[in-house]
Amino acid sequence: MSDDAERRIALAERYLEIGRPSAALDAIGPVVAAEPENAEALTVLAAARLAASQFDEAVAAASDALAADPRAERAFRVRALALARLGRADEARSSAAAAVRAEPNWWVSHDTAAQVDLITKRVTTATLESTAAAISLQPDSAEPLATRGDVLAALKRWEESAATFRRALSVDAQSGRAKVGLARAEFQLDRVERSSGIAAGHLRDDPQSLVARYYLCVPLLTFLAQLTLIVGLLTVLLALVSLAEGGRMGIPGLVAGGGVTLFFAFRNYRRTRKHAVGFGGYMRVLPRWPRIGVVACVGGLIAMPVALVAVLAAVPADSWARLGLPVIPVVVAVGGAVLMFTGWLRAVD
Repeated sequence: MSDDAERRIALAERYLEIGRPSAALDAIGPVVAAEPENAEALTVLAAARLAASQFDEAVAAASDALAADPRAERAFRVRALALARLGRADEARSSAAAAVRAEPNWWVSHDTAAQVDLITKRVTTATLESTAAAISLQPDSAEPLATRGDVLAALKRWEESAATFRRALSVDAQSGRAKVGLARAEFQLDRVERSSGIAAGHLRDDPQSLVARYYLCVPLLTFLAQLTLIVGLLTVLLALVSLAEGGRMGIPGLVAGGGVTLFFAFRNYRRTRKHAVGFGGYMRVLPRWPRIGVVACVGGLIAMPVALVAVLAAVPADSWARLGLPVIPVVVAVGGAVLMFTGWLRAVD
């Protein structure tokens, strides 16, 4: 292998480490063109294509690498992961098993076997055995621990999953996989305020993490669902009062309020009850402008039944306030929601 080829391979590997697969492809391309049977270069090409989500091309490059070197353990691993992404589960597991046979004392081979099961959703106790083997071979790394945490989560063993992710963070406090996994586990264990705090901390390190955004937003959304349920109940009560007094708004109000109440009661009761406690934690970690938006949105929702009371009880039938007064809290709530989400997106981007 020439010095230029070695330099380009090292450069491509560096690009892969920092998450730039397109640059890695540009770096490794000339090496593969000049040395089409260079197993190491073909394996790096396969890894770059895998990172770029070019799964069919990754399988082809890894197969070429294995044709040049039938014991290229990394090529087996890359091929297994690419096949798993393509949904070819049996071939992926076979390739992962071949990687383990090629390097039984290399923890990454066992870890890849577990990841293949996770991707293809075929997690079993054998998957846990793979993670145990990886951890025993590399006890000082957070990666195999994070994989085991993911496997336990797939098996719905949430307490064990949370404990494993905490152990991973004790090894590497900056592990993004462990933070996201712990947020998910705490969320499933009804410790939503804690989950929101973990997600917020991870967003500060990785503002593009969609999973962290999800676990940060859920307490807010479920709180608003709960608040909407309360507004619906109040609307029903007010409509009943109006109906009893012979008011014309009684029947439409009863239908609208009853519909909203029943919808959220049956569809969101469990989630609302489970996650509303996380709202306090969410507000503590939220930046200023989204927080103002939340207050405006919540205030508008609370003001809706108050406005309805004023309309029904105090405002003359021929007054413009009959129409205008109920619109004000709706505008405030919608405006607050827009401010909340736009301000939040700007804060995390």
